Amino acid sequence: MRKFLLMISLILALTRGIWAIEPKVATAFEPIVADVLLGKPVSIPVFDSKRISSLSALHEGVVSPYSAGGGLNAAQKGSIAIIPLDGAVMKNDYCGAPGTASLAKWFAQADANPNIIGAILYCDSPGGDVSGTDLLADQIKNMSKPTVALVNGMMCSAAYWIGSACDHIMSDSPNNTIGSIGTYCTLRDMSGSLESKGIKVHEIYATKSTEKNKDYKDALDGNYDTIRNNQIDPINEQFHAAVRSNRYGKGMDYKGAFTGRTYQTDEAISKGLIDSAGKLSDAISLIQKMAKA
Repeated sequence: MRKFLLMISLILALTRGIWAIEPKVATAFEPIVADVLLGKPVSIPVFDSKRISSLSALHEGVVSPYSAGGGLNAAQKGSIAIIPLDGAVMKNDYCGAPGTASLAKWFAQADANPNIIGAILYCDSPGGDVSGTDLLADQIKNMSKPTVALVNGMMCSAAYWIGSACDHIMSDSPNNTIGSIGTYCTLRDMSGSLESKGIKVHEIYATKSTEKNKDYKDALDGNYDTIRNNQIDPINEQFHAAVRSNRYGKGMDYKGAFTGRTYQTDEAISKGLIDSAGKLSDAISLIQKMAKA
């Protein structure tokens, strides 16, 4: 039953709402969404928590939510928490991957644990569902302990929103992809498919419900201004305002970054999207230095 409920949650996230995700990666979701809507079985890669637990095992004094002996509660004095943002950003957990609600809980747990001196957001994510993104970013920004975001592949769109809340952003490879600061919405009109199957949908609204679903209905009629003005643009402005606040004083080229472009590590540093290049060991050393300051 739990697996079924998680799949329903994922389906709702994939087929609704406003997204902040790198478009090239979003395209890879299209076959999954199509199969879901057509009622076909889907196969979604399962998150490998062993990769994160192995990182904490390889580095002394690093603890993860997947560490043996109780996760973050197993932290010894002076430990650093490593918390993964892996794959598409979703509000709820899916296919073993933690959603933003779980990530926020772990950051709060790390902040409250006297044995933990700071936290690393270990990020390889193209972005995803906007829902819950701001709450996780706020949780990280309000941490009393130092935080470092370490890019290990991608930190794009919603993932960048989250990572920008950290005190420092580091990238572990020159080929990492960073940015895609922007917002969009995809709607799928299934009416033709339903009618071809002999199914005709009738929507009957209450007399006074003149504005209900208007954004959606206008978009299906080819008028995108309503949904853009009422939903997409306001969320995009919230996204931009959060990044401006989070990266204030760090020399970020807002004009260039806010077009939705992506950058590799060196250019991301020069544009102020991230602060430095370095490996996990460098992020650990930086947390230790910041904790002593």
